[in-house]
Amino acid sequence: MDAINWDAVSALAEIIGVITVVGSLVFVGFQMRQTAKAINMNSTHAIHEAWRDSCFRVAECDAITSVMHREIADADSLDGIDKYRFALTMQALLQNYSNAFYQSRIGTLDAFTWESIDAQFGNFLKVPAIRGYWERSGSNYPKSFVDYINHEVLDRNVEDGYRVHGT
Repeated sequence: MDAINWDAVSALAEIIGVITVVGSLVFVGFQMRQTAKAINMNSTHAIHEAWRDSCFRVAECDAITSVMHREIADADSLDGIDKYRFALTMQALLQNYSNAFYQSRIGTLDAFTWESIDAQFGNFLKVPAIRGYWERSGSNYPKSFVDYINHEVLDRNVEDGYRVHGT
C-alpha cells in the first residue's frame, strides 16, 4: 500500500477552503444586494403611503379641504383656527417632501418616485399661499432641503401654476 502524500492532501484542503470562502462571499454579496433592494422598495412604499395618506387626509376632512381651498384661492382669507389648520397641514406635507428629498439623496428612493413627488410638490410651491407659508417657515427644515427648494424648485418655470388633478 502506498503512503499518503500529506502535502497533496493539505493542498487539496486549502483549495477546497478557498472555493468555500469565495462561494460564501458571493452568497453574502448576493444577500446584501437583495437586502438593499428590499430596503429601497420599503422606503419607496413608505414614502408613497405617506404622500397618499396626506392627500387623503386633506380630501377626507371637510374642514381641512375648505381651509386649503380658501387659502389657495385667497392667501389672506384665513384667521384663527383655520390659519393654524393650514399651517399644520403644510407642515405635514413639507415634512413628507423633505423626507422624500432626503431618501432620494441617500439612494433609498428610486428616481421615478422622486421625480413624481418633486414635480407635484414643486408646482404646489408656486401657489402664492403655499410659497408664502414656505417663506415664513422654510427655515425650520434642514439647510440642504431649504437650499434645494429656494435655488432649484422655486426657480423652475411652471406655465399654468398648480392644478389639482382633474380640475
